[in-house]
Amino acid sequence: MARRSAIIRRLPAVETLGSVTTICSDKTGTLTRNELTVRTVVTADSIYETTGTGYDPHGGFSENGRDISTNDTPDLTEALRAAALCNDAVLADKEGVWSIEGDPTEGALLTAALKAGLDLREETKERPRTDEIPFEAQHRFMATLHHDHFGNGLNLYEGRSRATA
Repeated sequence: MARRSAIIRRLPAVETLGSVTTICSDKTGTLTRNELTVRTVVTADSIYETTGTGYDPHGGFSENGRDISTNDTPDLTEALRAAALCNDAVLADKEGVWSIEGDPTEGALLTAALKAGLDLREETKERPRTDEIPFEAQHRFMATLHHDHFGNGLNLYEGRSRATA
């Protein structure tokens, strides 16, 4: 590391890099700006691509390269409703700059739900959270239980891969 003029703060960082065979660099802002963006939503029926970057909820969805309306895709809408309700982050627009309070992964999921046209306040009002299993790193998931005003239950689960901390 010294031969390459690398600046390090702690020795364990060098020891860890010595055992790495692949290094991925960040070009999207994930590390530098602490922002994530949902790029693809996969449902049982289709694969949807998203447009837009960061936490700004302006963008849309496409399927097989053509723009779609989420009004015509109930599977996409329901997947994003689950992502929005099983979520503890808060998304806010402060003077034209969108930011989150909470986990960046959950912020990205909220942004995708807004791109789909979901009204987050209305969703939580119509389906209030009645119970939850909080996120634990050991199990890498959280779960919430929601009921509509007619008593119908909705169990939601948000799992996280090892890569999303």
